[in-house]
Amino acid sequence: MVCHEVHYARRVLRPNRFNGIGEYRRITANKLPEAEIAFIDEIFKANSAILNSMLSIIKERIYHDGGIAVKVPLNTLIAASNENAGG
Repeated sequence: MVCHEVHYARRVLRPNRFNGIGEYRRITANKLPEAEIAFIDEIFKANSAILNSMLSIIKERIYHDGGIAVKVPLNTLIAASNENAGG
């Protein structure tokens, strides 16, 4: 995945879906919450919303969906950037 400042969290985590019992859940098939190996290019170009949504996945291997903590099977994450953190 290549990050850009105009990407939204739905590009990383997929859009919400209504589950029929009054709750919204994210569709995570083929996205970061279900990945075992991930490569994120230009990570420092991502906006703060994307970085915050990926923080618990990257550090704790946990994804929060509707208040439920889901364990992420991520084993390896490689991130690259041509910029320093903070611009």
